[in-house]
Amino acid sequence: LAQRDGLESFELKAQLQLARLHTQIDNWADAEEHLDAAETLIQSLATPEATSYAPLVQGARAQLYLAMDRKAEALNAAQAAVAEATAQEKEVDLAICQRILAETLLAHGRSGEAAELAREALAHLGARNPYETAKTKALLGLAHFSGGKLETLQTEHGHRELAEAKITLTRLGAKLDLAALEG
Repeated sequence: LAQRDGLESFELKAQLQLARLHTQIDNWADAEEHLDAAETLIQSLATPEATSYAPLVQGARAQLYLAMDRKAEALNAAQAAVAEATAQEKEVDLAICQRILAETLLAHGRSGEAAELAREALAHLGARNPYETAKTKALLGLAHFSGGKLETLQTEHGHRELAEAKITLTRLGAKLDLAALEG
């Protein structure tokens, strides 16, 4: 429908969202198809608006690889997403890509680096995107618990970050994200 009506930018956004959804529900083949379609649209449109989605698509690919336990590929994709977002100087997109890289670092057992990057992402987000802020706080909370020897203060920070994230995700109706946190 979007192609027929010349609304390729809407199709690009839809492909990205569908890829994210399919990744969350472990439908990896469909997620990969949607990411491939989004990348094809970015290349064919070659407009500044379309190109601005490249870091987010790359980040979504990193999340897909992480879900598939392809950690090395996830790390490469997440690093590329952060580099692209940095070059584009879009703070919210950079924060999203930093969170994804932090998730990947956490999966590699690098909780200190993950926590530091999550804090940077929160600074870029400010109050502009409650959903991404909640997801980043949840990741920061998990990073506090993944650091091996836990100190009381670190544990308290982890509980606080997770509680704040759950409240926001509940308010926003983000059921899949809540289930992932609790499961």
